[in-house]
Amino acid sequence: MDKKIAFLFLTLDNPNFPKIWDSYFRGHKDQYTLYIHPKYPEQLTWKRKNMITNLKETAWGFIVEAYIELLKEAYKDPCNYKFVTISESCIPIKTFDIFYKDCIADPRSWIKSMKMGRYDYEGRINLQKTRPRPKHFIKNYARFCLNREHVRLLLSKEKELKFFYKMQVGDEYFLSILYPIKNYKDFAVVYDDWDYTNLQKSTIKNKIKILWEEEEKTGKNKSAERKILQNEFNLVSRSPKTIVNVEDDLEQIKACKSYFYRKFAKNSNIEKYWKKIVSN
Repeated sequence: MDKKIAFLFLTLDNPNFPKIWDSYFRGHKDQYTLYIHPKYPEQLTWKRKNMITNLKETAWGFIVEAYIELLKEAYKDPCNYKFVTISESCIPIKTFDIFYKDCIADPRSWIKSMKMGRYDYEGRINLQKTRPRPKHFIKNYARFCLNREHVRLLLSKEKELKFFYKMQVGDEYFLSILYPIKNYKDFAVVYDDWDYTNLQKSTIKNKIKILWEEEEKTGKNKSAERKILQNEFNLVSRSPKTIVNVEDDLEQIKACKSYFYRKFAKNSNIEKYWKKIVSN
C-alpha cells in the first residue's frame, strides 16, 4: 500500500481559494486523503463528500475538539502516514510532489515550538479546572504535520485531552499530551507572518507610552485614547498578517521554507501569482 498524506481542513465553510487546491491535488489521488471540518456545514460546497460526520462547535481559539475529530477519522485509514492541518486561508507554496517526497521521506512529525511565558500559565493553563491536568506543558504553532505514531498516542489520551477543550487557543498547547515529544522536527509546515503582527504591536505600545507621558506632563486625561489603542492592540494580537495584495509579500513567500502559507483573505489576488510561486 502506498503511503498517503491526510489533509485535515478546519474551515468556516470552503477554503478561500478552492481552484488553487484543485490544481494542487490534481493527478495525485492515490497519494492523499482529504477530511473537512466546517464550522458552517450547510455552506460547504467544495469536496462536500469529504466532510466528516462528527462535527464539533468551534470559535476563535476553541478548535481542539474539531482537530481531534479530524484525526480520529483520518486515523481509520491505515494508508495515512502523515497528518497535516490546514485552515481555509492557507495555500500551498510548494508543489504537491515536493511536499509529498519530503514529508513521506521523513518519519518525524513537524511541529514548530514556541516559548512558554508567564501569561501561558496565568492567562491560559491555570484557569482550567478540568482534571486530570497534564504534568508538563509545551507550546507550538497551531498547524503541524504529525506522524501516525503521534496521532495514535494523542487519540489514546482521551481523558487528558479534555483539559484543552475549553482552553482559549488550546490548539497551541494540546500536544503537551505527547510530552516529552520524541521523533519530531522543530519546523513550521505552515507559515504565519507573526513578525508583522509583532511590529504592529510594538508600534501601538509605543503610542500608548507616549499618551502616558503626555498625561504626566499636561495633566490631561488620556484614558479614552489609551483604551482605543489597547482595543486595537488586543485585536491585532489575535492573528498573523492577513494578505490581500500579494505584491507586498511576494519575495518573502517565494523565500519561505514552509510548504503552506497563510493568512490569505478571500479578496486576495493570490491566484494571479500562485503558479509563479510554486514553480519558483
